Amino acid sequence: MVNHKLCVTENEVPVSPLKLREIKKGPLKAQCDNVRNTILELKAYLEKQYNDSGKQFDTSRELKDWLADVADRHLHKEKYMLLDKQRKERERAAQEKARKDSRATLMKIVNSYVDDAINGRILRDGKRVSKGTIANYKQTRTRLNRFLQAQGKQDYDTDELTEQWYNKLVSFLYAQGMVLNTIGAVVKGIKLMLRQRLPLAQRATCEFIQTGKCKVLREEVNNIYLNEEQLAYMASYPFTGHLKKVRDQFLLMCWTGCRYSDLHKLTDVNIHSTKDGANRYFEIEQQKTGAVVAIPIIPEIEPILNEYAQEPPKPISNQKFNNYIKVVCQELAATPEGEELGYNDDFVKERTKNAEKETETQKIYEVVSAHTARRSFATNMYRRDMPVPLIMSITGHTTEKTFFTYIKEDPREGRERMVENYFKLRDHEQTINI
Repeated sequence: MVNHKLCVTENEVPVSPLKLREIKKGPLKAQCDNVRNTILELKAYLEKQYNDSGKQFDTSRELKDWLADVADRHLHKEKYMLLDKQRKERERAAQEKARKDSRATLMKIVNSYVDDAINGRILRDGKRVSKGTIANYKQTRTRLNRFLQAQGKQDYDTDELTEQWYNKLVSFLYAQGMVLNTIGAVVKGIKLMLRQRLPLAQRATCEFIQTGKCKVLREEVNNIYLNEEQLAYMASYPFTGHLKKVRDQFLLMCWTGCRYSDLHKLTDVNIHSTKDGANRYFEIEQQKTGAVVAIPIIPEIEPILNEYAQEPPKPISNQKFNNYIKVVCQELAATPEGEELGYNDDFVKERTKNAEKETETQKIYEVVSAHTARRSFATNMYRRDMPVPLIMSITGHTTEKTFFTYIKEDPREGRERMVENYFKLRDHEQTINI
């Protein structure tokens, strides 16, 4: 009777038992011995794996599949080593992706911070940040997005925010036509958001926020102010229509130090009297900072309030106001008195642009704006020798460093005033001693 069962040689070629006996007698005996040894070794290996595994199989089919898998892994180690290597690489890649996804990145922080500010989830002294501050945050985000687009990036890990990255950002912003102080505002905004939101574990490796690195750029810019003689002439000039209203609003800011965003608050409802009833003052909450300030109603303000029955005209848009106040000053510059007072003088403005100092010459009336009024108040009150802390309490400045950037006194005038104050103080002390 013929046995139709087949055997398998070491090279996996199926042969009949008869042929296998012939092979064993011939020159391939050594090969057959190797096959037998391999089978015995595999049997021992499978028995050990089975006993060590402690597995229980419900069906013979499950056992057969398990043994086939274990045997295949044992006989083809290189294939499974490669598969294991590929699996581990995939796992490492997945872990790295998960790590990166869980890390705070630049735009994750910026987007969440700006969105939280917009939705009222960022508070200062228990109050929402102002619309102006939110506008600055949004502008910083827009400029960052443009930078990312130019770099062909979607985001940056915070470890990538090095001094080299900072220099690229500054160079890009210069190329966009921004001046140094505007660039400084962008850098300041990014630092603020990172310091507020960057997890502690990532701070040590974020070079951008480390002390002494990636500095907030800022330079003192020579801006104008209008002195008391110029303001008195402006008040006396017979403007009519919308120019008269703009002139009066400008003067109100010049004598109160308020920002344009707070101009609409200078009305009867916010006027209070001192306990003795002798003097009046505005009490308003500043829109930008949320600080509550008291602003004395000095004699220069009274005629304007009386003109409008304590309810000055409602402000127009800031842009229109800035355009109209330039027209007001241009009309004054066209008069002999206005020219003599300096309304038609040249003003040379110096600032850093494209990493180089640039100068621009314009007429005084061309650079006057709503903010000139606030600067004029601070400087004129300072020249009146009003104590700096008192002026700061009116303007809402919290540091003298910031406050003194508003003082635009001529250096020679400042020296002369200090000398005069010295002799006044000396004469006062001598009078007391007498």
